Amino acid sequence: AEVRTPANTLVQYVSDDLGRTWGAPTAVTQPGQIPGSAFQLADGTLMLTWGNRRPPYGAMAMISTNGGKSWNYDNRVSLAWDSTDPACGYAFGAQAGDGSIVVTYYEHAWSGNVYAIRFTEEQFLAAAGVPDPSTGAGFFWDGSGDPTAHGFAIAPASPTPFQFDAENGSPQPGVA
Repeated sequence: AEVRTPANTLVQYVSDDLGRTWGAPTAVTQPGQIPGSAFQLADGTLMLTWGNRRPPYGAMAMISTNGGKSWNYDNRVSLAWDSTDPACGYAFGAQAGDGSIVVTYYEHAWSGNVYAIRFTEEQFLAAAGVPDPSTGAGFFWDGSGDPTAHGFAIAPASPTPFQFDAENGSPQPGVA
C-alpha cells in the first residue's frame, strides 16, 4: 500500500500475510511527488503513478519487477509535464484489455481538466531506458534541452481533456 506522508512523499507498506500485519514504511518518492497508486500489469510488473507537484508539473511513473520490494526510481518516466500549477496530480492508471496502459490525472483543481494518457508497455520501457528483452534495444534520454531533464519522458500526443458527466456517468470530450 502506498501512503502519502506529511512531508509530501509516498511511502510503501508491505504485507506478506494478506494484510494481517504490515512491515515498516519504506520511502518510494521524493517531496512533491504525490499522490500516487500502484497497479499490476499483465506480465506481473507493478507500475506506480503519481502527480509531480514540483517542476515540471504533471504526472510520472516507475516500475517494479520484484513485486514492489524495490522501485526503479532512477528510470522514472514523465508521462505529462503540461500543468501550469503544482496543484495537479492524482495520477491513477490501469492496463486496458488491449495491453495499453491508461493513466488519468488532473491539471489543477480549478481548471476542471482531467487528462487521459495512453501508451504501451514497450513505449514506457523504451522511455525508461529499460532494454527490450527480445532485442536488447533501449532508449536513454540525455536530458538536454527538455523540461523533463529530471528523468525520462514519453511525449504524449496532446492529451485530451475531458469532463466527467455525472448525469449519465461517462466522460465527455472537451472542456466545460
